[in-house]
Amino acid sequence: MRQEALEVEPNFEQLLDKNAKFIEDQLQFVYQKVAQRVEEKEGYILRDFERIENSLKPLDAPQERIWNIMYFFKQIWSRILQNVQKKSAIFISKQAANCQTLK
Repeated sequence: MRQEALEVEPNFEQLLDKNAKFIEDQLQFVYQKVAQRVEEKEGYILRDFERIENSLKPLDAPQERIWNIMYFFKQIWSRILQNVQKKSAIFISKQAANCQTLK
């Protein structure tokens, strides 16, 4: 389009440059507004991940006296162990019942 306008009137170059700059500024403004709106709407997800990351690695370095992964592991380990024990007991009792029926 620029080339066609310059073919019609070579003196339009300054006007075209000025308008191109204006259009670029407007597009940049719209891009910033969209990014700001997305951050407002969806930023809580990123903040949740940042909070977890900061809990595990405060100041970008693991520090046991603050938090570490073992804290979270200890929180769920007892539940995992209980579930494994229950499932093992159920499996063993089913196997025993199967052996009884085969005899």
